[in-house]
Amino acid sequence: MSAPDAAFMIPSLPFEARCHPLWELAEDRVRTWLAKIYPHGTAADAERFEEGRAARVAGYFFPDADLEDLVTLTAMIEAIFMYDDRIAYDRSSSPEDAHALAYRLQLVLQTGQVEPSDDPDLIALGEILQRIYPRQSEDWRSRFRRHIWNFLFANAAELENRLEGHTPGLREYMAIRRETIGVLPALDLAEFAGHYELPDILYDDPDLHELRQCYLDIVAWMNDIYSYQREDAAGEVNLVHVLRAENKTSLAATFDDICEMIEARISHFIESERRFRDSDTHRRITETERAAVDASVAAMKYAMAGSRRWQAEVKRYTTAQR
Repeated sequence: MSAPDAAFMIPSLPFEARCHPLWELAEDRVRTWLAKIYPHGTAADAERFEEGRAARVAGYFFPDADLEDLVTLTAMIEAIFMYDDRIAYDRSSSPEDAHALAYRLQLVLQTGQVEPSDDPDLIALGEILQRIYPRQSEDWRSRFRRHIWNFLFANAAELENRLEGHTPGLREYMAIRRETIGVLPALDLAEFAGHYELPDILYDDPDLHELRQCYLDIVAWMNDIYSYQREDAAGEVNLVHVLRAENKTSLAATFDDICEMIEARISHFIESERRFRDSDTHRRITETERAAVDASVAAMKYAMAGSRRWQAEVKRYTTAQR
């Protein structure tokens, strides 16, 4: 069984997939912006942009965003894609290169400003954050920085495993994968798009934490099915490799196992949401806080359903990385 065949076995998600009607306009504007930031971009860079369709992701993840915000969100997702591809698929990349990238971006992530520079990565991130940070609290900015930072270093850890020929156990893999999938920063960005913020005391609520863990696993494990052939060809290790190594199962049986795992996490997500809504915490919070929780849960549902739809539409995970 091939990965594309297995993708049809992924359980149906009981969540609505909606895409922003202006996503193509956002894509055109980000394409023009990227050409100015990276004037020496190659044909392969342009093809990678078309295959990834970052604006389509943004459209699914943030279907009600203002157009100007959608452009900003598309640019940020494209930046995350670029960091991911550079670390994971650039044959000359090393863990040291990945760490160097993180440290180069550190000051811009901290301040949202960039000193005069000829480094297009810094210029691009600075311009994006100058549109985001002024609207957000320091608590939000700190959380977002932490999530981007963890994403970069987790990708470096994955690269180190690949170069050393190490296949991690399931527990180790899941901890890293929840960071490398890159959708924790996307959930932060949903707060920017929706003009709300979850206070830390709610963000850290055990039931909401469990909701996020389910969300991360569902998106990551669907991605591991869709991207298996590409990652296998690149020498990457994903959940398919981890489970086959642990369980000594066939490829077809492993795809079955992952689909069952996804189905279990969907059920657990629904139960965790019900448990939170029945909790004392939910009864005690203000209307504003309740609206923020509702928006955050809706954002996870849009992202899960939209991620599945987007991955079935694009060539990013069916085309070998050049």
